[in-house]
Amino acid sequence: SGLMMERPDTGVIWVDAHADINTPETSPSGNMHGMPLGVMLDLFPAANLPGFEWTKAVPKMKPEQLVYVGLRDIDQGERRLLSDLGIHCYTMSHIDRYGIGRILEMA
Repeated sequence: SGLMMERPDTGVIWVDAHADINTPETSPSGNMHGMPLGVMLDLFPAANLPGFEWTKAVPKMKPEQLVYVGLRDIDQGERRLLSDLGIHCYTMSHIDRYGIGRILEMA
């Protein structure tokens, strides 16, 4: 979020097994640790939550600024969000097939 304040056109390559793009409505557990990209993409009003008021002042990321590498465990609601938002995703199957070097070139 601090980077977005200084360089709002930044692109992010999120390398993780999990998409971390849940919202309170899509999260099976309700845990905020699965929602950082939901916050950064402004998919729900995080600034209304106690302790997250600071997010109001942070520029929001656009879906085209985000690419995933290494996904393998995606919640059902996250799958819908990724599809609806048109976010590019490279799974572990892609990495196994093409190799990490090629995937990072494509990302």
